[in-house]
Amino acid sequence: MNTRTRALEWLASRGIKPKGHVVTSKRYAPDESWTKSRAWWIQIPAEPIREGKEVHILCEAASKSSTFRYLIVPAAVFQDHLEEFATIGDNKINLFLSADEGLEFADQRGPGRVSLAQFERE
Repeated sequence: MNTRTRALEWLASRGIKPKGHVVTSKRYAPDESWTKSRAWWIQIPAEPIREGKEVHILCEAASKSSTFRYLIVPAAVFQDHLEEFATIGDNKINLFLSADEGLEFADQRGPGRVSLAQFERE
């Protein structure tokens, strides 16, 4: 079972039906990550952000875990800080979120090092 399938099952088991765009990421170990630290890699298409949709980010709590860390990020955050994120053309935002304690959910790829930690849900 892949990460996205497990993440969607995790949401459903909590009775959550996200309104917006859902993205998922496995948890990368230091030897798998270009920063050589624990991280989540997420690409968000530009279209849902342009449409003002919330972005639901589900990140594995641990490698191959059935438990996830869950963030709901308003589209306005991406719109207002677009220059601070790494992008792939005009089509995608390319996030590399830290999974290291103390830096969790801080983007490591974009020039702004924007933190999304305040959007985590319990």
